[in-house]
Amino acid sequence: MTADSSFEFGFSIHNAGWNTYRAIEMDQQLDWIAQSGATLVRVDAMPNEWEKPWMDAMVAKARARGLDLMVILYGGTKEEGLDMARRYRGEIKYYQVSNEEDCKAILGAHVDGEILEDYHIEKLDDFVVRAKASIEGIRLGDPQA
Repeated sequence: MTADSSFEFGFSIHNAGWNTYRAIEMDQQLDWIAQSGATLVRVDAMPNEWEKPWMDAMVAKARARGLDLMVILYGGTKEEGLDMARRYRGEIKYYQVSNEEDCKAILGAHVDGEILEDYHIEKLDDFVVRAKASIEGIRLGDPQA
């Protein structure tokens, strides 16, 4: 069997607002990822001013180790997508617009989410509007992402 060179292995790191990985510093996490042979780091990003220094460090340190980034951008406006993409133009390879939106829209624990009627459709519709706005901003800010 031949390895598919287009397949990328990666790990996920949570942002500065999560307490999950506080005991393990960013440098150590990125070192372990690079040593594993993975090439991709998935990281959460909130479009706010207090998190930008953390993201600046993450982008620089990941790139220094030859790691590509996939940023999960939470928010939902064209301006937020544009700001993120302009700030890191050419440095972030992939963007994911939000995460687990289905969990926010499901009617409750009494349903399994297998059918459309298990969801608040207006919440899913709202997500589509926010996602389109974020994507438009990202594409304007960094057409290569």
